[in-house]
Amino acid sequence: MKKVKNVKADRNKNPLLGAGIYANLMADPAFKMIFGAEENKDLLMELINVMLDGERVVTNITLKQNEIQGLSLENSKVVMDVHCEEDDGTEFDVEVQKLSNRQSLDRFFVYGCAMLFSHLRKPQKDDEEEKEDKKDDMTTARSEVERYDIPPVYVMVIMDERLKSQSPDIVIDDDMIFQAYLCSGKTGRRVSKLMTLIFAQLKYFDKKWEECETKMDKWMYMFKNMQDLTEAPENLDDKIFDKLFSSAKMANFTAEQRLEYEKAMMTEYDIKITMQERYDEGKAEGRAEERLETAKNLLKENVSVDVIQRVCGLTKEEVEDLR
Repeated sequence: MKKVKNVKADRNKNPLLGAGIYANLMADPAFKMIFGAEENKDLLMELINVMLDGERVVTNITLKQNEIQGLSLENSKVVMDVHCEEDDGTEFDVEVQKLSNRQSLDRFFVYGCAMLFSHLRKPQKDDEEEKEDKKDDMTTARSEVERYDIPPVYVMVIMDERLKSQSPDIVIDDDMIFQAYLCSGKTGRRVSKLMTLIFAQLKYFDKKWEECETKMDKWMYMFKNMQDLTEAPENLDDKIFDKLFSSAKMANFTAEQRLEYEKAMMTEYDIKITMQERYDEGKAEGRAEERLETAKNLLKENVSVDVIQRVCGLTKEEVEDLR
C-alpha cells in the first residue's frame, strides 16, 4: 500500500498553509467555499450522514441563508458556517471551530435554539394580514395545535481542540465524538429529539491514513491533514473523496477565493505568532487582558469578527463589546 505523502511546511512560511497544494478544511473561508457551494451539496450530505452515524440518512438538502435571527428581536443575529435543510424540514448547522473556550458548548446550544425558534415564527398563509399589523407578535406563528410540531435541528461542529464548558459540573467525554441532547436527569435516557449537538474533537484523532477503516476515520483524517498532503491517496477509490480533493485543490480556486483564503490564514498566523511571542517572554499573567487588547487592535484594523474570535479565543459577544 502506497503511503500518503504528508509534508510539513517550511517554518519560514505560514505553517497553516501546509504544503500549499490543498486548502486547510478547518479554515473558515475554505470550509464555506467548499461545503457551502451549491455544486458541492453531495459533499455536504456525505459529511452530515457520516456525523449522524446511522441515526438517519439524509438524501436531499437545500442550502439556506447562514444568518438567522437570534432568540429575541433585540439580540444580534446568529451567523452559521453552513446552514441547510432536508426535504422534511430538518435543519443542519455544520461548523468548523479551531479554538475552544468556556462558552463553546453554550454558544452552539444557542445556535440550535435559534433554528428551532425560527420555526415558531413562521406564519401560516392566512395570517398575512395579521402579520402586517403585528409583525413582532407571536400570534403570527403556527396555530396552538401545530405550533410545537416542528422538525428537529442538528448542530454539527468539527473542532481542532477539546470542547469546553463554563460549568465544572459538565462532563465532556474524552472521545473523538461527543453528543449532547435533552435527557432525563434520573435515567440518562433521551427525552426529546428536537435538538442534537454533535462534536468531532480532532484532538482525539491521531490515525495515519493506512489506519483509517471507517468513513468517519477518513473524513476526520481529511479535516486534520488535508493542508499537509501533496496528493490524494492512491487507493482512495471513492468518488466523493475524489471530488473533495478536487474542490480543496488550491489551483482550482478562483483568484478571489485564493486571496480570501490566504489572507485569512496569514492574519490568523500573524496573530498566533504575536501571542506566542508574548507568552514566551513570560507575560503569562494577564493573558486574558492581552487577548482583549489584541482583539481591540484587530478591530481597529477592520479584521473580521469571525477571525478575531478564532485566534483570540473570545466569543462573538466579547468581541462586539469591544467596539
